[in-house]
Amino acid sequence: MIKKYLGILAVTAVAAVASMAQGTLIFINSSTTLVRYDSGTVISNVPSGGGFVEFLYAPVGTQGPAGSSDLAPAGWSVLDGTIRSISPAGRFNAGTFTVNGIAPGAVIGGLVRGWTGAHASYAAALNAGAYIGYSSVFTVDTGDPSSVPPGAAGSIFNSTATPFTGMTLTAVPEPTSMVLAGLGAASLLIFRRRK
Repeated sequence: MIKKYLGILAVTAVAAVASMAQGTLIFINSSTTLVRYDSGTVISNVPSGGGFVEFLYAPVGTQGPAGSSDLAPAGWSVLDGTIRSISPAGRFNAGTFTVNGIAPGAVIGGLVRGWTGAHASYAAALNAGAYIGYSSVFTVDTGDPSSVPPGAAGSIFNSTATPFTGMTLTAVPEPTSMVLAGLGAASLLIFRRRK
């Protein structure tokens, strides 16, 4: 009788764990998928400690971001805990993450968002006029930790789908610089009309 109850308990526990399983992925890049920045004259690796990256994901086919100024692209979620400092130069290594709301073994769309400086968030970097940007959208197979044996977590740069290929950050003018440029252009138009 006790064996029967233990067997039922074990089956119930396995079913509960399997029903709550989430896909997993490895958020790390390689020497061929570096994070770089374009100074306008040369493209260089972001130096160690010189910036941050984070991972955004969505179901495959979700509309990607319109541009690097989007703070929260429609339909995309930031994977909690993936804000990581660039270290060493051009590289990041955040380890393995559970992708909430994604079935184990599913293929997802992903992108890496990055910025330079010591800013705590992408929004802060954007407001400060730092180098910012997105990678191109890629796809990655998530791992299935509930399979027997457990499936390996998907890696963003070693995907059997479309992998991450690196990214280049570009400078965004500070809002005050943009206002001054607008005022200058308006002044030129006014003086030109007077002549």
